[in-house]
Amino acid sequence: MDKKDKIKPKSANQTPDPQITDPAIPDGIQVTLDLQHPLFATVEYENGDRYVGEYSASDLDNRLMRNGVGKYVTFDGHLYSGHWKNNKLSGPICLHVWPLMNVHYKGEMLDGQYHGEGEYSDGKIHYFGRFCNGTMCGPGVLTDCLGGRWTAVQNRNNTLRFWLRS
Repeated sequence: MDKKDKIKPKSANQTPDPQITDPAIPDGIQVTLDLQHPLFATVEYENGDRYVGEYSASDLDNRLMRNGVGKYVTFDGHLYSGHWKNNKLSGPICLHVWPLMNVHYKGEMLDGQYHGEGEYSDGKIHYFGRFCNGTMCGPGVLTDCLGGRWTAVQNRNNTLRFWLRS
């Protein structure tokens, strides 16, 4: 009898244990798979952070990577939500909320940085416009804490200039 004949196929009714036991997952991290959506998981980190969303395994070391749509909340309340690529927010509709500093950002991100069209506020200013590598780069409109509206334009030397709008 051939070796493959000795192996019985698993029953279609059998479901794998939703708790992963894998040497690639460090101690203190709990992963719960959503069996209805095979690439979706809840990851609870030892420090209290939590990720709920799509994931994949890294090609290099077989570690879980945030890839796809998901939400990451840190133990101190930071919220990162949107499309993930290689553990960093990268996509057209991303959200970063940092309640301790009253920071809110909604817009495009690339490799974990504000990049593209976005809207930023921190309780002192509100900016709607273009971001480049995590900084405002214009064109855009900035509203200050007194209600003044400023037009932001990038100069030839890549500096951002603001003009008070009347």
